[in-house]
This record gives sequence, structure tokens and C-alpha cells, in this order.
Amino acid sequence: MAKPKKTKKPVIDASYEPPQACVYDWPLSFQQATTRPYQTVMPLIEDQIYTLDRFFSPKVCDDLVRWFSSYIPSEDGGTAPSSTSSKGKKKSAGTATDAAAGKSQLEFSTTEMPPRKDYAARVNDRAMAVDRVATRILWSILKPALLPENGEEEEEEEDEDGRQIRDIFQDCIGLNENLRVYRYRAGHYFGQHYDEAVHVSVEDLTTDPAKPRLARGVTRWTMLVYLTGSDYGELSGGATRFYPEIGVPIGARSQGRLRQSSDGSKVLDVEVEKGTVLLHKHGEDCLLHEGALVTSGNKWILRSDLVFPTK
Repeated sequence: MAKPKKTKKPVIDASYEPPQACVYDWPLSFQQATTRPYQTVMPLIEDQIYTLDRFFSPKVCDDLVRWFSSYIPSEDGGTAPSSTSSKGKKKSAGTATDAAAGKSQLEFSTTEMPPRKDYAARVNDRAMAVDRVATRILWSILKPALLPENGEEEEEEEDEDGRQIRDIFQDCIGLNENLRVYRYRAGHYFGQHYDEAVHVSVEDLTTDPAKPRLARGVTRWTMLVYLTGSDYGELSGGATRFYPEIGVPIGARSQGRLRQSSDGSKVLDVEVEKGTVLLHKHGEDCLLHEGALVTSGNKWILRSDLVFPTK
């Protein structure tokens, strides 16, 4: 058995008191979600792009989409009444249930960003939810899939992909608590861009998940959870499209997704499949990528980032 690799220790705030309840009134199915059986982390490009299917059940996806939609004005495809801000922009009024329960409410806005220097063109609806308990739930589902607790015999039988995934993610201390919700309607897209790494405070869940401590870290991987999918007929288009650089090895499992663009460069499309997680490296190692145009339906995404100790 190989000698265990020493993990880096994050900076800890020993005085941290972890919250016990979600800030938002997330659907019960989400709050009770656990790691699903027979999940497989699939390498599309080693040390760059991985997918994990069956992360969320269709019910959890549907409940989340229904809940998110309740914050969007009905004329924009949601169910909640709208109010007008002092600047004249429409925003959702939220739900009476959340207000009565004393929970925070999501606020969606439509981002229409034309292309400009250092920024990609983007059109989508988006909201942010800073919620450490909800983030804890996401990590409790993701971690066992990335880092299964194998016995000594199982570790020896672990295949090459499994060992590589363990080496890549074993230092991860948790997820970015700044959860983002995206809705791409027909005509929406996100132009070619790179995801940046950011320094964040995060609950360190590597020691005792029941008593998380606060640590400083840096995001290194993007986590996208697709809540709707073309495989369920809920949208057309909208693939997350990567442009691998020359010399980047493409795994055998990705050959069917690979094609050439009009300029001869390689293009790898990750189709939007309901309940699937897409993990891709960001920061200095990020591949150029884009969110392709949605031609019909709605693409819903829940996003976080994997956080690692600062060097």
C-alpha cells in the first residue's frame, strides 16, 4: 500500500460557531438528499474535466427548479409577483412562505453583458444564495463520490482513474458558500471565457463534519449541477463547450463528444443532462469554454466551486 500523502493544513478560525439551519427555505428533498448509489466520476480530459451523473434525482432537480421559479416574475416564466426597485428594474417579490418563516429570499436579475475587453458576452437570469448549511449538504453528497472511504483491500483494487481522482481532490476542504443559480432561456448564452480563482472563507469539513471550522482557501474547480436536461426534452442547445489546447490529451471516453470547429480547432461539448455535475478546472489552468446558445426551453444550473488550502 502506498504511503499516504500528507495534506496541506488550511488556516483555521478556532472561534467559529457553525450555523445549524439553512439561510434559505430550500426544498425538503434537497435538504434530505444523500449520495446516490452507482455514481461514477467520468474523466473527459484528465485533470481538467470530469462529470458525475445521477448527482441529484429528477425529483430534487424538479423541486429546486420549481422553488427557484417562484422568485421570478410570472411574465418572465416564473410564478412570483414582481415589484419594482427604485431604479425601475423588475425584481421578484419572493414567496410568502419564506417571509413568514423568517428565511432570506432569492433575488433574480437578468444579466445582459455585451462583449468588452477582458469580459465575455453573456445573457442569463441569475441569483446568489450565500448559505453554509446548504453548501454543507452539497459537499456531503459530492465528497463520497470523489473520495470514497475504501478499506485497504478496496484501495489496492482501485483503478487508475479512481487513484487519479483521489490524488486531485484529496486536499479539497469544501465548497464555496456563495451558491449561484443560473437560468438560460431561449436566446441566452455565455460567450468564450475563463473562470477565475477567488480566495474565500469556507467551512473546513475535512476533520469533523459535525463540527466544521472556518478556514481560508482558494477556489480551483468549477462545479455546475444541471437541473434540467436535453435528455428529458426540457431544452435544446446550451452545451458547455470547451476548446482544448493543442497537445492536451483527450480521453477515449471523450472521443464521441469531440469535433472540429470551422477554424480547425478542437471542440468538446458537454451536453446538459439532468442531475449531472460538471467539474472543470479553473484559474490559471482553466480551458477556454462557453455556454452555447439555448435554442428552446430553459437551462437551469446550480453552481459552486471546490475550495483548496492556499499555498
